[in-house]
Amino acid sequence: MRLQRWLWVGGAFLMAGAAHGQVRRALAETAEIKAAVAKVKPDALKADPALADCAPKRHQSQDAVDWYCKVGALRLAAAAEKVDAQLPVDQNKPLLKRAKLVSLAFDAADALGFYAPQGEQPQDLPRWKVNAQWEACQAAQELFGAVLEIPEDKPAGKVLETGLPAASAPRLNKPLKRIACDCFDRVVALGRSGFLNEQKEPALVRAQKLTFAIGCNLNTTGRERSLAGLKEREKQDVDFSGVGGATGKAGDLDKDEAQRVADRRKNELKLCVDDGARGAAGSEKMMRCACPLMQRWRFPKRAVDTPLVVNVQVAEKLSTLALEINAKGMVEKCLMADVKK
Repeated sequence: MRLQRWLWVGGAFLMAGAAHGQVRRALAETAEIKAAVAKVKPDALKADPALADCAPKRHQSQDAVDWYCKVGALRLAAAAEKVDAQLPVDQNKPLLKRAKLVSLAFDAADALGFYAPQGEQPQDLPRWKVNAQWEACQAAQELFGAVLEIPEDKPAGKVLETGLPAASAPRLNKPLKRIACDCFDRVVALGRSGFLNEQKEPALVRAQKLTFAIGCNLNTTGRERSLAGLKEREKQDVDFSGVGGATGKAGDLDKDEAQRVADRRKNELKLCVDDGARGAAGSEKMMRCACPLMQRWRFPKRAVDTPLVVNVQVAEKLSTLALEINAKGMVEKCLMADVKK
């Protein structure tokens, strides 16, 4: 009897440990998300290159490693709803349903993004979070692109600037471009917090490229600029899954890509700017602070050995810095732009 009792107690502890391991990686989903995801057919997953390995039922799993499949399934369900340009927003059921699904995709991605498992975290958790957030961003960007195609004088075209009603899509109640851009920022922020390589992680590379393709750096609603950027990407046949900077059929984009990396990261240098600093002395002080930081930056690799120079304007009142970048994407020199080498 005593032996049986100890075997039972030991078995209970083993079962508790196994349950703890499952809880550590399992996530809860809302009934609304679960119902929407369950409607997505395996054939739809197989047809999407990014989600093909999610078939047949990984999108219905509650495991963190499969969570991007769930968000991706919501993206596919949203894309299947074709927007009717002629109907006003309050009567436009396809548009409202699509917006609702995109909003749910954001909720699902955030569930993993804020997930803090008990005990030791899985090594790949940052990558899982980035991939899930990217699927939500792609859903938002696809909705943004669909609305961009609608002429401004059509009823459904107005949501480009106003967003969707909060009651229907609580995550989409502001300009659609801003929603997509903010989502791309979250992808990059998650990648940095998880110490992922920004030049090699596919989801991070895609998020950064689309940030500039739709003009997130421009303070406009972005109808003309964003539509042109997305179409130009399609025309160039740029491979969004590539590593490092993209090059397309239209020509060499090395300098543009390097400049975009510098423009995107220059906000990291604000700590080097003294609000009271002006003139040559202030510029020298700023350079001594900023250059070591920029030496750590990595730019897209290039096929040619010729050094590439990009300018970084840290502050209007101080001198511009010039970075000389080698073919490996590393900063060789950091000087004031008006200093002759």
